[in-house]
Amino acid sequence: MRALFLFLFTVWCGLAYSQSGSNWQQQELLIESDTIVLDTLSIIPNSEVLKGKGETYLSSSQYKILYAKAKLIVSKELVGQQITISYRVFPYFFEKEYYHKSTSQIEQSDLGQFDYFTIKDNPNQRDMFSVS
Repeated sequence: MRALFLFLFTVWCGLAYSQSGSNWQQQELLIESDTIVLDTLSIIPNSEVLKGKGETYLSSSQYKILYAKAKLIVSKELVGQQITISYRVFPYFFEKEYYHKSTSQIEQSDLGQFDYFTIKDNPNQRDMFSVS
């Protein structure tokens, strides 16, 4: 009985913490301008499906997608129409800069050469562990 309870509890915990989210996105848009930001994440290339009135598929000549920036650029003939777009996203936004330290903190050791393992101290920054 105790082993059965332990097994069921383990299975329940595994289901509770499993990832159930999907990277599939779907939006209905009223086209008001020629450029629309679709998402805050980058779009997986060639994963998009665009439908216009009457569930007809839009031709790829009528739109362009900047996948890394997650932007949709449509032709002028689509402005004022309502479309449905479905696409998949990466878990990252590739146009955003990700870094731990700024390159301006790299100390120059010799003239024209950089020592990439030496970081300058910032005297204006307060240290939360200082005693003074």
